[in-house]
Amino acid sequence: MSSSPERKRKRDSHAPVNGLAEITIRVAENTDFIPIVVTTPGVQIPADTQLTAYSRPRATKKNKTPSAVEYIVHGSTERIDYEGREMEEDVEVEKYYVGIYDPKTGEMELHPAPRVHIRREIKSLREKDAELAKRNTLGDGYSSARALLGAEFGTKKSKKAIERREINKVNVVDMDATVTTSIISQIGENTESMPTKEDLDKAAEDRRLLPPHKTEGITCPSEVYNLDDVVSKEELDHVWVQDWYKEAKAGKAIYVPDNSHVTQRINKLGLAKTANATNTQKLKLLKYISILRNLYMFLTSRDSRNLLLFGKEIVIRHKLKISAELLTILLKKYTETVGGPSAPGVSEDKEDLRPRRRASPVQLAKLLNYMAILCLFAEENWQVDVFYLKDDLGLQTRAVLQIFQNVGCRKREISPIQAEALGIPKSEIKMHRIATLTAKPEFPKPRTMRRAAKK
Repeated sequence: MSSSPERKRKRDSHAPVNGLAEITIRVAENTDFIPIVVTTPGVQIPADTQLTAYSRPRATKKNKTPSAVEYIVHGSTERIDYEGREMEEDVEVEKYYVGIYDPKTGEMELHPAPRVHIRREIKSLREKDAELAKRNTLGDGYSSARALLGAEFGTKKSKKAIERREINKVNVVDMDATVTTSIISQIGENTESMPTKEDLDKAAEDRRLLPPHKTEGITCPSEVYNLDDVVSKEELDHVWVQDWYKEAKAGKAIYVPDNSHVTQRINKLGLAKTANATNTQKLKLLKYISILRNLYMFLTSRDSRNLLLFGKEIVIRHKLKISAELLTILLKKYTETVGGPSAPGVSEDKEDLRPRRRASPVQLAKLLNYMAILCLFAEENWQVDVFYLKDDLGLQTRAVLQIFQNVGCRKREISPIQAEALGIPKSEIKMHRIATLTAKPEFPKPRTMRRAAKK
């Protein structure tokens, strides 16, 4: 439906092309009244607050040519003062303009507009700061007058406090160069032994109770730890496995008392059936693991405290069934020395002049960590089933898994296919957990103190 010609819009021959008019821009002359751009970063000013602008000559600096006038904006409420000042970078680098457009003439007039940033100040806090500055200006006169007034009319408690303060008062004016030099030299001597950042990092690493290890630039799990850092060659030289070879040649199943994990691994892998360097190495590791397990059970028993305190190494060696040399190494590695020959209740006989030792929780945690790493070395695929270890150590599955997590392992459940391959009944699948060491070990993050909740 077409509309009548009278109702049609007529095109203005003077209208701009595409709706864009030509604008003439010119810079206005400097006047005493210019617009000011105000920003309020992080400050919320009440709508009824009146802001007043001021100007004053700017103090010039060397090698700089700032504007000759500084602009300030001020406003206040009953409790807060608002003050806006120009930022140095705005004055020297950036310039702001406000444009006023007149649609009739098609002209835009640009006016220079300095930018000020509003900051707030609480009046009560400013008064307190002024009072404190006044006290500091008065100095000893104000303090001495207050002390005299308190000594004359104060309570017993305030009088004692004034007396203690006067006794411990140090007059810096009376100090000569010798005293100040001595203090400075003592500070330097005392701070020489302060630990550096590297020392603090090393101490934090030692508190983790782990041997040296790598976390970056490794391609397989065997590169995370070095076996020599976990168990030395000297320790393995005192571990014998000939009895296991004899039992295997006689066709007997090897049984290690109270060590189900070691017994299961020896018979499962069949290491004792063939005598070679690789099998001997792994058999020694398994034998050493059983020794560490027996040592852990002994150190956590009731009899260990007295036997360690009185240095009864013969009794300890008989319980663990190891050589005297290996026992000395293990006690030095997993226990700490306490006291001396003159410990309470200990005679001065030559037989009792032996180092007194004890097993702290830290040393016990170190023993379990090293034992977990050795269990990984004794496996082919760097995976350990903790089902038997928890019974050997008398711990819960969660606690044993935490030990393996401390050394960088990941925990996971065993799949039905793996359970079938390992001969594990379906009823026991949920009780088996696997700890795996990969080329990307994951160590637990150190605990941080929680921030106190606000009341």
